[in-house]
Amino acid sequence: MGILDKIFKRNNKSSEGYNNITSLDFKDADSILGIVVQLNKDIWSDTSKWEKNNLKMIQYLTRLLLNYPDDTRALTNLGAALSDSGKHKEALYELLKAEKLKSNDANLYRNIGIAKMNVNEERQNAKEYFKKADTLKSDNLTFEAYFDPQGH
Repeated sequence: MGILDKIFKRNNKSSEGYNNITSLDFKDADSILGIVVQLNKDIWSDTSKWEKNNLKMIQYLTRLLLNYPDDTRALTNLGAALSDSGKHKEALYELLKAEKLKSNDANLYRNIGIAKMNVNEERQNAKEYFKKADTLKSDNLTFEAYFDPQGH
């Protein structure tokens, strides 16, 4: 049985169960985060998957946070997915939770900077977060929100 079959608690070979949230093991945070990171990567290889994958990521991360409310990686990814959905204030709320929990993930600080750039009253504070991100390493189970610096 492969790793995805273990995660999804399945024995058959069809991919249908991989899309079913009820078949996921939300006690295995690293595996769920790995799936979320892969969903994000899939968006970049096929942008037609953006809406469906982003919704799945938000659902999976919200569910994961029910079991692990202080998982800074899940909060970082949820913030990125919300920011990518244009919900920058909601994203900032989740991201600042991870910061308060003392995360040292570069993606967290980049995502805070990105969210702040998209919230008018926060924009002036964004630069310090980008600078801090440059001094840290990214966790391989988190991702960075989309950001077009030329758009600002």
